[in-house]
Amino acid sequence: MSRLILLNGDRVDEPSLHALSSAALYGKGVFTTVAIRGGKPFVWEKHWTRLALNAAQLSVELPAEAEQQIPAYLEKAIVQSGVRLGRARITIFDESHGHIWGGDEGSPKG
Repeated sequence: MSRLILLNGDRVDEPSLHALSSAALYGKGVFTTVAIRGGKPFVWEKHWTRLALNAAQLSVELPAEAEQQIPAYLEKAIVQSGVRLGRARITIFDESHGHIWGGDEGSPKG
């Protein structure tokens, strides 16, 4: 198993998430697991569409450049790891406060 982690496009050995962030406390984020076949993400467009839709439904804010950056980061990870057949997990954490998640302003609604 190859383990390569990119955080905002930069390789990291030990990623961390602040324990008191809303992403850690409330699970505020979305993810997808993409099959890698022949060194390429399989049905990437469908994964991106679902990821963006889930983010919108849960009020997880995606950066404006995410639609271009995330596939570029994924390609970088595939090239650096040399994976031809495998899986990649893409997770987007959102630490902003939203109407679904609560936070300092009270308990989660839903």
